[in-house]
Amino acid sequence: MKKVSEPPKYASRFLSWYCRPELLEDLEGALLEYYHERVNAGNHRKARWMFWLDVLMHVRPHTVKINTQTSGLMLSNHVKVSVRNIRKHKLSTMLNTVGLASGLACFILIFLWINKELNYDTFHEKKDRIYRVPNTFKSESETFSQAISGSALGLQLDDHFSEIEASTRFYRTSERLQINNQYFFESGLGVVDNNFLEIFDFELISGNRKELLNDPQSIVLTKSLANKFFGNQNPLNKTITLGEIELQVTGILEDLPETSQLQFSALVPTQTFKRHWGWESMDTNWGGGSFYTYVLITEGTNPDELGQAITAFIGDKLKDWAEHGMYYQYFLQPLTSIHLTSDLRYDFNNGNLQTVQVFIAAALVILLLACINYINLATANAISRSKEVGIRKVIGVRQKQLITQYLVESFLIIVLSVGLALLMVWAILPLYKQLTGYEHFQLVTLKNVSFLFGIVIALSLMAGSLPAYLISKVPPLRVIKGNLKSGMQFNMLRKGLVILQFSATMVLLISIFIINDQMSFIRNQDLGMKTNGIIRVNFWGYDEVRQNIDVLKDRLKALPSVKNISFERFSYPVDGLSNSGAEVETGDGTMVRSSIYTLRVDEAFAKTLGLEMVAGRFYSEQHPTDSSLSVVVNEACIENFGWKNAEDAIGKKFGREPNMRKVIGVVKNFHFEGLHRRIEPARILPVSNNAYSAILIDADLKDPRTVLANLEDIWNSLTPTVPFDASFMNDDLKEQYVSEHNFQSIFSSFSIISVIIGCLGLFGLTTATTNRRIKEVGIRKVLGASSFKIVSMINKEFVSLIVIATIVASPVAYYLMISWLENFSYHIEFKFYFIGFALIGALLLTILTVTLKTYRTAAINPAKVLKDE
Repeated sequence: MKKVSEPPKYASRFLSWYCRPELLEDLEGALLEYYHERVNAGNHRKARWMFWLDVLMHVRPHTVKINTQTSGLMLSNHVKVSVRNIRKHKLSTMLNTVGLASGLACFILIFLWINKELNYDTFHEKKDRIYRVPNTFKSESETFSQAISGSALGLQLDDHFSEIEASTRFYRTSERLQINNQYFFESGLGVVDNNFLEIFDFELISGNRKELLNDPQSIVLTKSLANKFFGNQNPLNKTITLGEIELQVTGILEDLPETSQLQFSALVPTQTFKRHWGWESMDTNWGGGSFYTYVLITEGTNPDELGQAITAFIGDKLKDWAEHGMYYQYFLQPLTSIHLTSDLRYDFNNGNLQTVQVFIAAALVILLLACINYINLATANAISRSKEVGIRKVIGVRQKQLITQYLVESFLIIVLSVGLALLMVWAILPLYKQLTGYEHFQLVTLKNVSFLFGIVIALSLMAGSLPAYLISKVPPLRVIKGNLKSGMQFNMLRKGLVILQFSATMVLLISIFIINDQMSFIRNQDLGMKTNGIIRVNFWGYDEVRQNIDVLKDRLKALPSVKNISFERFSYPVDGLSNSGAEVETGDGTMVRSSIYTLRVDEAFAKTLGLEMVAGRFYSEQHPTDSSLSVVVNEACIENFGWKNAEDAIGKKFGREPNMRKVIGVVKNFHFEGLHRRIEPARILPVSNNAYSAILIDADLKDPRTVLANLEDIWNSLTPTVPFDASFMNDDLKEQYVSEHNFQSIFSSFSIISVIIGCLGLFGLTTATTNRRIKEVGIRKVLGASSFKIVSMINKEFVSLIVIATIVASPVAYYLMISWLENFSYHIEFKFYFIGFALIGALLLTILTVTLKTYRTAAINPAKVLKDE
């Protein structure tokens, strides 16, 4: 017979203890029903945790037992006594309140960011049925997964599979737009099919959702772009020119949510770009990769089985690819999981699940530190009030009333701390928005308020009941005699909490050292190319520039600040590169098909970026046949294609006659993607007919503003219809690591705050310890002990706890940081001496904090301390 799962017994007992008898049966029945539903759903552990949460969340005024005859009077008395004690112990109250408020403020801020990261794309009504269709590409020499797919998939999949209710394509591009006589470069144009807005629920301000993109010459703008282009005018039916195509504004979308993985500023139909690009095979090309494909599947469809069916279907379409050893294996990604779990080639706007997990751990650690501080100080204060408790017990106060007194006092301090925490959050939020990159945080929501209420109740019960329960159990005679301080249970509790607190602090300190070292490694890493002083001017290949390239080159070279100039075609080694198929001669002389990254540049590219040749030569104007017969590769090709060394690569074939090229040079590896990815094989090809898209300028940037102004003057004089679009390579490189830099800043800030919280708690705990042992200190001084020995005695107790905490924290910090470093293909090793640095730092802070308080106590005249003995 199957055993029926029972909810946590202590949660049930707590519910029975606080709930009104007339409500208990209905409330308990409802909570049990929710519990068994969760168990039946297959998550037993989650069901038990959620049952506890439900019980705590129902602690409300109308559900709690009330003795109408005495409750009001008793509660009033408890509040008065609590306020009196709070005023009497101002220092401990301040330390408790500030420490707990700081911890709660950090926890709330981290919670707001985590809530954003975990809720990407959840605003779409059909989010659970929307999937992206990426693939894993396999050839004779490599295997990789990519987010893009053939351009025909999104248009035709829903016609071939009944499980697909709708399919659509998305591609983001940059284009020059003309409005009247003004020209704009817009980098956020989304190229989509006309059913795109029927699958995705982006908020529509004006226009008919089902007809917005039916006209091939339509364009839909976001609110911000409409304001940029037309100001206060009504943008509907206005004309925007793309190349030779006149587009009409048919709708306005609200600005996209920050939690949308897809980001764009305007939408244009795919048929418009089919004509604009002259891409006649767009709707029939099943191979390669260009568009992001999304599908809306029917209810009950198995995504894994559908991915296998799509793989078989595409395989039939690409039999000629299979003959050359190239295959696609398609799979489906849930829309809501892409942001945090996808790490594919050509992915975009992604977060990192491990970073979120690190912040969840950090938030819990900081909250734990604040709670431990509170419990430690509350326990220490309870010990100092032991005689008060003893007298109360002698005159007949029951244990339950003592516990209630401590709970009320704890509740008041925690409510005060929550209020102060919210004020801190409100003050810090503008700076926090800059650090996180998010502009909108919803602080006051039902979910957040309920969560805070639950924290208040949980902390009040945990922090108030534990010391109260321990001290109320001690016999009153022992309490009055002052023997409480020797109780083993208080000593073990305090030491255990201090070790836990120091362990959490040590984890944060070690993590700070590792994170800062990795970010320093990124900043100082040799990328294999020159980045300082490099300016990129992007013109997207427009004819107005290409026709004036020779004049433009001469004018730019005439500037005193310009050292070298190079032209490239969509080959900026920062944005990531495109890849294309190639047939390559391997080390054993066979020809294999492969997909390889490709740069298309001029002869000055290597000199301008300082690329180092390890074998052979780069392209040269002195060798006119280079443009059709030669290719330059990077070092990564050597291992990938089985060549012996760089010299062995010279002369190897790329392609077959009549389009065969031979390797004339090998450049030293350089990073054309971020350090998150390893350097892949790449080939560098020359560009013919001046078909360039951007200029790379090596300039002396002692006065960067003047340099840019001179460049812009020349540009506008030659090509006034193409906007001047320049950026510094170093700035562009920094953009690759914005999330990591934000992570470093946020994590370091919160970690420092947690250390300060720990120091506040340590100061309060030292105060309570010295107050409790002040007569012992007086006796020791009478017997000849120096102030130094007394200070050392108190410090020794805490120093030993720090050493134990370091032993506990080191493996935890090692595991967390190794997991984080694995996000980078190029990273530092875990340096164990950082553990020593963290230990030394913790010891110095502890000794300084303890000494500041203990020395004052040790300097007191023993006669004043012992005069009552």
